Amino acid sequence: MGNRRTGLNAGFSLIELLVALIVFTIAAVALTQVVSMSLVESRSTQQLVAAMFLAHQKVEELRNTPYDEILSGQDTDEQGFPTGIGSDGVSHGIFFRSWSVADDEPITGTKTVTVTVDWEEQGRESTYSISTIIGIPFKVSER
Repeated sequence: MGNRRTGLNAGFSLIELLVALIVFTIAAVALTQVVSMSLVESRSTQQLVAAMFLAHQKVEELRNTPYDEILSGQDTDEQGFPTGIGSDGVSHGIFFRSWSVADDEPITGTKTVTVTVDWEEQGRESTYSISTIIGIPFKVSER
């Protein structure tokens, strides 16, 4: 048993330390990339949820509007959601919401309402749309 290290000679060689350092560096870089991608996806999900909220909010508002007053329109929401200028110089978190109303669609006495929310995210346009049908409320006759 000639090559066994004991006492002061026990430990790792320089080659073993360099290999361990390379393996650790590769693992750290991979982990950093995973965390970075996770943060980007989290931001995208946050934007989508905000857009969904705005669309559903407008649908509920229109459902509670008198039937004859339900008209097409648009607005911009800049409050209550993540806003600011990103490192890429693009404004984030500002949503453009529009809604269109088709009378007597799909049948007479109904309106098809489509709400669309647009926003720019990381240099690309994103859109969320939802449609619903609103009918003329029927009156209950009193006896």
